[in-house]
Amino acid sequence: MSKNRLSYDEKAFIFIGVLIIFKLVYTIGLNIIPDEAYYYLWGRNLQLSYFDHPPMIGWIFGFLSLFFKSAEFVVHLQPILLGAGTSLYGYFLGKEMFSEKIGFTFLVMSNMTLLLFAGTIIATPDTPMIFFLMAGIFHFYRASRNGKWIQWILAGIFFGCALLSKYVAVLVFPALLLFLIFTPERTWLKSIKPYIALVISFAVFLPVIIWNAQHNWLSFSFQFQHGIGGSFPNWQKFGDFIGGQAGILGPLLFIIFIIALIKIIAEWKYHSKEEKLLFFMALVFFGFFLISSMQKKVEANWAAFAYIPGMLLITYLYLQDWQMHTGWRITWVINWFLLVIVLLVVLVQVYVPVIPIKYDPTDQFHGWKQLGSDAELIIDDYPDLIPAANRHQIASELIIYSKHDVVCFDLGNRIHQFTLWRDDEDLPGKDFLLFDQSKRLNKSVINSFEEVEFITSIPRFRGMKLLQVVMIYRAENFLGDKE
Repeated sequence: MSKNRLSYDEKAFIFIGVLIIFKLVYTIGLNIIPDEAYYYLWGRNLQLSYFDHPPMIGWIFGFLSLFFKSAEFVVHLQPILLGAGTSLYGYFLGKEMFSEKIGFTFLVMSNMTLLLFAGTIIATPDTPMIFFLMAGIFHFYRASRNGKWIQWILAGIFFGCALLSKYVAVLVFPALLLFLIFTPERTWLKSIKPYIALVISFAVFLPVIIWNAQHNWLSFSFQFQHGIGGSFPNWQKFGDFIGGQAGILGPLLFIIFIIALIKIIAEWKYHSKEEKLLFFMALVFFGFFLISSMQKKVEANWAAFAYIPGMLLITYLYLQDWQMHTGWRITWVINWFLLVIVLLVVLVQVYVPVIPIKYDPTDQFHGWKQLGSDAELIIDDYPDLIPAANRHQIASELIIYSKHDVVCFDLGNRIHQFTLWRDDEDLPGKDFLLFDQSKRLNKSVINSFEEVEFITSIPRFRGMKLLQVVMIYRAENFLGDKE
């Protein structure tokens, strides 16, 4: 290698460094979206766990807030740093499993997808989960090679942190078990080390168990009910799931992903343990939600982790074998072209809506700061009324951008973390300035107050585009939830 030529390690760090800087600059003009605002408030109210998800995203927000005062900067910084960590672990996993070239090619390609690029400028529980799962797999792979205690312990800690991020991370254990059973690595099942790593994982997860025990297993039961139900088979929801996966990964890359899984199964005995480890990780996470989608609605991001090991597997198969075939080389070039074009269009659309879409998902990045400023003026005009909202999304945005505390009800809606924070015994008889995003108040709201009177409304705009209108009411003498 020439002395003036960069090593793959240097290229990887430079690439990730440039991505971090670009994303930090890119997100400067973006408002905090409702879910991000909700999770950010978890960081202001640190607990062992929360109703909707385990606590990791809130804990990280709380930690970053010790160093940075800007809520917007903290919210944008978290997924950017975690995405960089995921990319680094992915690169080094590819390097150790196969080669530096394969690791670096995976690094670049994965960051050209909406999943890993756009997905790491939005703060969701998936982002820390994916980071910790990749870290755990890296150390598990090292442990299976050298058997060192430190690697098993690190794997256990990182898998535990993944569980602290999102419940679906538990699927990593059946994936690892299948890998150990169906490869020569099954000899590790006779060692105590993997079981100690498993115990460590659930020891790390203990705060969530304690919190649920203290709250009548509320979060566990909510997630269980959230994940089951519906008629089987539901082909429309199945089709929606497939369409969503093609959207976040890219249609052509998603097809290649399916082909890669089929290839491993069809030629099982010819593939290495490294390929099989990536295969089981991808298969279990994708297969679980594929089956679930035939019963009820599955959000596009729920199976997201499957595609990280899946893309590393695809990169290996292409560079090792497929690139020798003209058809695959053409497909590979088209795939890169499509990834770059789609990514560029989305990045532009976030700031400049070049594609006219009635329900544009990029609208969620706009208008909240101005809405909060307008709400602050109205709240100041009614000092005798307690600011309140009937949805946790609106309440979260108002708390951040109006700089006022806001009581959040769940009248006619499902409960949320605000329900647990709210002191219901102290609210009856109080008068509220109620913000509601519904065009018409539901009966639960009307019946819960002695009198509800419309005051005014606040529009939320993106440029000249009206996104929504928040209605504001004077709600007197709260009677309690009369649903």
